[in-house]
Amino acid sequence: MNIADYADESLVPIRKNEELVPSVNVSEIDFTTLCHPDICQAVVKLIGSVRLFDIGGDAITIGPSPVNKLLVRGGEIYGKDEVSQSLLITITEMISLPKKQIQYYMSSPPVICIEEDATFAEACRIFTEARIHGAPVTENGQVRGGIVTLTDIADGIADGKALSDSVTDVMTHDVVTASPTINLYEVIGRFKQENIGRLIIVKDERPVGILTQSDIIRLFPPSP
Repeated sequence: MNIADYADESLVPIRKNEELVPSVNVSEIDFTTLCHPDICQAVVKLIGSVRLFDIGGDAITIGPSPVNKLLVRGGEIYGKDEVSQSLLITITEMISLPKKQIQYYMSSPPVICIEEDATFAEACRIFTEARIHGAPVTENGQVRGGIVTLTDIADGIADGKALSDSVTDVMTHDVVTASPTINLYEVIGRFKQENIGRLIIVKDERPVGILTQSDIIRLFPPSP
């Protein structure tokens, strides 16, 4: 599965309770108490119906915005206006997402790979020597098979497989890949959507880097 480049996309998505609302987009955010020391409030104007949102019950996430890549997170609805199609929300966090391409954040080459004819034992040896927890499964250096992790191998052994069995028996086949020129903010949400811990960066069908959830977490300052 390849992540396409959506750099030309101008719509600002909105999520409620972490679920994307496909029929609604944000057209404007007006901050009403931006300088308040304890709370930040805003009026959010929608393209779509405010009736899809509930006062008090829905947690709102907005963004990223198309220009400054602002992500408004943790907003709770305390009012709505059906005439102007606006939500009144409180905001707990605002983040400006990194704007560089993922090649600036991925692990440096060479990428540790496992050939598709490798056994459990060989994969464990590679993981131990390289101090990694997962790697792409390749055929002649190209990502055609999938990805295998220590967890996959441990689950396979728990199911009765032997150390001499092939990693292809337990690897994940639906690998999520991306070009190194994709912007980081475009792929952050895919980790949760696809339920993955790492993204394989591919150029000319060959792995040139790996981006993990830990790589992304390190980019953001800890909460005070």
